[in-house]
Amino acid sequence: MATKSLRCMISVDEEMLREMEAFRFERRFPTRSQTAAELIRWGLEVVKQERMTPKTGKRYSKGENAVNDRIRQLRKALGLSQQEFAARIGRKQSAVSYLEKSGSTVTEQNIKAICSQFSASETWLRTGSGGMFVPGEGRKKELLEAFGQLTPSLQDYLVKSARELLEAQREMSADGEGLPLK
Repeated sequence: MATKSLRCMISVDEEMLREMEAFRFERRFPTRSQTAAELIRWGLEVVKQERMTPKTGKRYSKGENAVNDRIRQLRKALGLSQQEFAARIGRKQSAVSYLEKSGSTVTEQNIKAICSQFSASETWLRTGSGGMFVPGEGRKKELLEAFGQLTPSLQDYLVKSARELLEAQREMSADGEGLPLK
């Protein structure tokens, strides 16, 4: 098949750029242009599949690597039963059983709830590409949950300590000790 060159500019937000860069390095594409071209090809394949899918509800990739299988993989990776998983996303156990059933419809609302609650990568859940979890989000959520369980005086102490640690980090970095600012 002959290929033609097309030059275009696309705008993406920071989150999408990070995901594209992760995809680029994971798949070893030498340039962002090649990465974008591959993602566009994948997107066109999804559009073709959607045209062939009956309009009974939004469905994502069929087959053994379908979103349904990835929901099950995520639940098992978290070590949760269907009932525990369902409670965390505000659904019933029977709903989770249905979501995990191969070929069943998975709505946008369910995808958003799952990704939000478990810090799962939406790209991974939809397509299977990239990592299962959003890097660093699990730690943030864990810290916030622990923080919420502290008494107000311990919360104040923790905030004060964190600010002191940040200041010490800045000073060490300025002194050339090489600590990262992130």
